[in-house]
Amino acid sequence: MYLSNNNIFIIISFIFYLTGCSLLSSDTGKLVIINKSDYNIASCEVKVCNQIFKINNLSRDKSHLIDFKIKGDSSFEFKIIFEDQTKLEIKDGYVTTGVNYKAKALINKDSIELKDIEFN
Repeated sequence: MYLSNNNIFIIISFIFYLTGCSLLSSDTGKLVIINKSDYNIASCEVKVCNQIFKINNLSRDKSHLIDFKIKGDSSFEFKIIFEDQTKLEIKDGYVTTGVNYKAKALINKDSIELKDIEFN
């Protein structure tokens, strides 16, 4: 079977159309996790846009940067276990395609405060 350059271009264009051109998307996000509690964080799991990031042993007043790809509408799902085995689970925030998103998450013992830094 012979495919002309024109047919190959049409097939590739159709594949990108079906996948929502996610391979070419430059929508990116950055989230800085900052431990503002009085306890060390034993483990922190953040889920956004079907990507899961795990952070272990985050000391007081320390931070960790997460880079993620924005693949569609999503929120942040946090699952945190402090050194005293106290758990904190919160779903908050919103990201969507079409913007590059930067924020920080201030982790307290009983809450998480999301602060947007920049959209562009």
